[in-house]
Amino acid sequence: MGWTGYPVAPRDPAAEIERLCTFETDARRSAPVMTRRSGSTFYLAVRAEPKTPDAVPTGYQTDESGAYIFAAVFETRRERGEWLYKDMDETMGPTLWGAPLALIDALSPTTDPSALAWRQKCRDYAALAGRRLSDGDVIRFAEPVRFADRDRQTFRVVRERWPGALRAATRFECVETGATCRIGGYTGRAWDRIE
Repeated sequence: MGWTGYPVAPRDPAAEIERLCTFETDARRSAPVMTRRSGSTFYLAVRAEPKTPDAVPTGYQTDESGAYIFAAVFETRRERGEWLYKDMDETMGPTLWGAPLALIDALSPTTDPSALAWRQKCRDYAALAGRRLSDGDVIRFAEPVRFADRDRQTFRVVRERWPGALRAATRFECVETGATCRIGGYTGRAWDRIE
């Protein structure tokens, strides 16, 4: 699960990743049926059509045509002018769980423990990320958030929209100290609304 690099970034990264998932070997033919992007990560539902019965991975249930759909995850980044990607499938235990529920629901049934665990983590993350905050909400994170000066756990949500801004910005005021904080990835963290 190493990184592969291109000296120049592709014009359309999604199309390049779909191209990488479209292939035919002596054992099977594969092509993506759904692609979703979250930041620099791409999630794909890939339909595989085995040419022989022994080409179906253990644990996957095939449809009437003998095909199955699995998830592929491509993490991308740019470094020193290069465009890099790391590809893996759901059975490899990816640590990125931002796949949308529509993609998870499109996958074939499986008994593979790693794939099942990854799918559940995606569902859990979607449940956390789907919650919305309003201006004035007071929330308490399940785990303290570490800052340079101290850990903080309870915050008041402040949503502001400046003139000309396309959307409101969210910042947090620590209830105990009054410090204004920015918390990256707060949608994927466990928290409860307490007021």
